[in-house]
Amino acid sequence: MANVLTGTFQPRVKGATTSRSPNVGSLMDQLADGTIFIPDYQRDSSEWDLAKKSLFVDSLINNMTVPPLILYPETNPNTGLEKSEVVDGQQRLATIRDFVNGSFDLATEDEVEYASNVGPVIQGRRFAELPEPIQRSIRYYVLNLLVLPTNLTWVSGLRSFAASTKPARHSAPTTSVSRSSVNAIAFTSFASLGSSIQVAKGQPA
Repeated sequence: MANVLTGTFQPRVKGATTSRSPNVGSLMDQLADGTIFIPDYQRDSSEWDLAKKSLFVDSLINNMTVPPLILYPETNPNTGLEKSEVVDGQQRLATIRDFVNGSFDLATEDEVEYASNVGPVIQGRRFAELPEPIQRSIRYYVLNLLVLPTNLTWVSGLRSFAASTKPARHSAPTTSVSRSSVNAIAFTSFASLGSSIQVAKGQPA
């Protein structure tokens, strides 16, 4: 307390968290060229099934709010080039990438409950098979990115914590899910990041 009162207080984190808002098309370009990347410890964690992926795509088409992606930027000391790793939001980003690249068909209306304005025209289709106005709504959807300050010493701890708690992959049975439940899963993941960070920093969650 005395140090705070005498003006020597220093915050744990120096630098500000910033934000960016690229559209899906721009973000896919950055993912393709490696400017933004999904680290090994994030891949396949809490993998969504087809129903969840399909309803997430429905949310993008209908311009619904989804949680921000959280990035951590690092500069390569040899090249001076900056790359940003995805600290939170890998499943959302991977779902968008895989759908735009034609890696899966959307679920049918027998499997999920789509919004009534799009269900009949998107069910069972790949990105390239969607009507052009719907393709544009996905490409131009604006995603919010939160970019953490650089040189955070606890990020390595977060990586280790995430890797050690990554669940084993398994095939869950497909059940009927709602769009609200998918959004709740995404927001819960975003909210739980704070607890993970506290653990990585050696503090109680």
